[in-house]
Amino acid sequence: MQPKILIIDDEPEIRRLMSEILEDDGCSTICAGDVVEALRLTETQTPTMAFLDLWLHEDVSGGLKGLECLRERFPDAPVVMISGHGTIEIALDAIRKGAFDFIEKPFATERLLSTARCACEMARLKKENTHLRYKKRLETCLIGSSSALNNVQKLIDKVAPTNSRVFIHSPIGAGGESIALAIHEKSSRQKASFITVNCSVMNSERLDKDLFGEESASVVHMGLLEQAAGGTLFLEDITDMPIDIQAKLLRVLQNGAFTRIGGTHSISTDVRIISSTSMRQKDLHFESGGFRQDLYYRLSIVPIDIPPLTERREDIVPLIQHFLTHAEACFGLASRRLSDELLSVLQAYHWPGNMRQVRNVVEWILIMASGSSTEEIGLNFLPPEISHSAEITMPAAHAAKLISLSLKDARSLFEHDYLMAQVERFSGNISQTAEFIGMERSALHRKLKNLHVAVRRKEERKTPEQM
Repeated sequence: MQPKILIIDDEPEIRRLMSEILEDDGCSTICAGDVVEALRLTETQTPTMAFLDLWLHEDVSGGLKGLECLRERFPDAPVVMISGHGTIEIALDAIRKGAFDFIEKPFATERLLSTARCACEMARLKKENTHLRYKKRLETCLIGSSSALNNVQKLIDKVAPTNSRVFIHSPIGAGGESIALAIHEKSSRQKASFITVNCSVMNSERLDKDLFGEESASVVHMGLLEQAAGGTLFLEDITDMPIDIQAKLLRVLQNGAFTRIGGTHSISTDVRIISSTSMRQKDLHFESGGFRQDLYYRLSIVPIDIPPLTERREDIVPLIQHFLTHAEACFGLASRRLSDELLSVLQAYHWPGNMRQVRNVVEWILIMASGSSTEEIGLNFLPPEISHSAEITMPAAHAAKLISLSLKDARSLFEHDYLMAQVERFSGNISQTAEFIGMERSALHRKLKNLHVAVRRKEERKTPEQM
């Protein structure tokens, strides 16, 4: 879509020149001599971004008031301030009041175009982020009714209204970002920005600039700590953050302020930081020097441990059904019903990729399954990664042992293995196991005892009220 750029300047020649340059670059423009005219011209159209003269009618307050007005009217449209006789102090003031950038007149054509492109890209990413938020709600890992998941939900409800920092221990694919977003959207910061930074994919220099911003005589770049002001900054895979950046972040947490690269002004910050790692707390080896223990304790005021799917198997089928129900929104595919046999096998699988893998497997099944949308999908459309799993195939040694047994002993062996699998499937919950296999609870207890099937319940997690 063609970017629509609003130009507000009280000099007609400047407006004309900027409009010609931008339109030659493929943009459409709306030109106005002041903010009142600009608001009238944009009653039926929303600009992608705006250029605003700081000294409207020789009054700097006019430009700053115009900035405030545009930010209120078009919150998703970046505003770039322009001025022929500005100072670094004025530029910083404009940035603090919400301007995206500041350029001086006379400006080079390439400077104008690069600034416009960056601002339009920022607007596009903001719009995309809103769309991704909706998708994240569909992908949330808070689907299911296990006690472990209920404990996580209660903890989220407790911590979200506060401004406490949260440290999420989330296995790969278990939905750490979804948990962070859930906390943000249940907080008083929900209308402000939610910004994610993946610390594992950036080098030290890039992460430094992105987090803290940079400043020179001609350029002021806001870092993510400023862009997330009033909102939430999610530091994903923070244990991979370079050690020198860890030291700078620790100072921000201690002092509540920071300085841009190349800058001299101390900038106060009001941002909630939520961090995550795929490691369990007991596996964080602080003595190795990879991650600072003092930083961990600053960030981990409230730790949240997300259990993997293998520790809450009763949530697997509801999660599968969720993705099936939202198949069109998630994958652009028609929803189908899975057979009970297929669901049982999927529930017994160990899911090393957790929620993300469940989503991918459901998509694979819907793509590969033949037949009409009214036909249920059976075991013959099981993904290779699961059908070849040792958990659902009979090892050769076991098959040889079975052949050597009498029918009575073979039946006992089958019952033993079958009941072990079902008990494990329901995480040691005898009531749920008995209901599924069609036995009375007391009869199942006797059968398990006779077959020497050990019942190992998962260790109960403490609820937030018990902490």
